[in-house]
Amino acid sequence: MIDMEREMSKSALKSKREALYQMRKGKNINERVYHRLRDELDLKEETLNHHKNAKH
Repeated sequence: MIDMEREMSKSALKSKREALYQMRKGKNINERVYHRLRDELDLKEETLNHHKNAKH
């Protein structure tokens, strides 16, 4: 069950990352804001990976 939730979280992060990239590509977002949001997504992804590795 936890693995399923983790996969859903990874999928949601991937979708958010793609949406953020599309906003940047369309010039609909400030460059500094883009990098800050991207860094937040990176941190969330690292946290998910850390919890996955700590469990195994």
